[in-house]
Amino acid sequence: MFFTKTIILMIASLALVQSSNAAYAQGGKPSNKQAAKVAFEAGKRAYADQKYATAAAEFAESYQLSNNADLLFNIGQAYRLAGDLNQALAMYRSFLRALPNSPNAKLAEIKIDEIKIAQAPVPVQPVAPKAVVSTPAPQQHQSRRKHEGLQDSSNYGEPYEIPKWMPLAGLAATGTFAVAAIATSIAASNKFNDLKGACGQTAQGCMQSDIDGLRSRANWANAFWILTGISAAATGTVFAIDYNAKHIGFTLAGRF
Repeated sequence: MFFTKTIILMIASLALVQSSNAAYAQGGKPSNKQAAKVAFEAGKRAYADQKYATAAAEFAESYQLSNNADLLFNIGQAYRLAGDLNQALAMYRSFLRALPNSPNAKLAEIKIDEIKIAQAPVPVQPVAPKAVVSTPAPQQHQSRRKHEGLQDSSNYGEPYEIPKWMPLAGLAATGTFAVAAIATSIAASNKFNDLKGACGQTAQGCMQSDIDGLRSRANWANAFWILTGISAAATGTVFAIDYNAKHIGFTLAGRF
């Protein structure tokens, strides 16, 4: 009887330990995404306070947790302003390899060129005795640092959000191609019906120039439909077209 009670107590203790471990695993530690966001916000505060070495460390921790390539640009900015040009150069290059089409890619290329110029050896110029003039190194103005800014990393690994004007421009292009395709299709259809009712019922048939004109209109209609499809696929715009002899109707849906 004593042995049985001992086994029951051991099983109950083991279940309690496993339950505690499971609860700790679910709620005891923050997720990597939450920890990455905390580190990112800490990095922004340090950057605003001009504590650039601290900002670089916080951004690096956020990158390790989220693997968000946008943060590589921020790390490079912080290292450069902290005076660690080698680390900054490595981060800018890693950023360009990961996100070559980022809005900050051009700025990263400019900073790489500036660092290369700063690290290039300065040739020694012969000067006359007692005529040596030392030129102080140019210092970055505070307003310039503000304009350079940081890469927005609030999505933590999610795709970069495209500018709002791009879907509207794509929508306009798709609509223009669609209207042109409808107009040329109607023109080709009307021309075909005219030829069918006129020379198409005769023994001689239609003239070659009439046939070529109909074929040209059909080719233009096909070209506009192809352009409409390409533009719709690129912008996420969908047209549903209802066409018959009495009326033409279409609906439009856009992905923004």
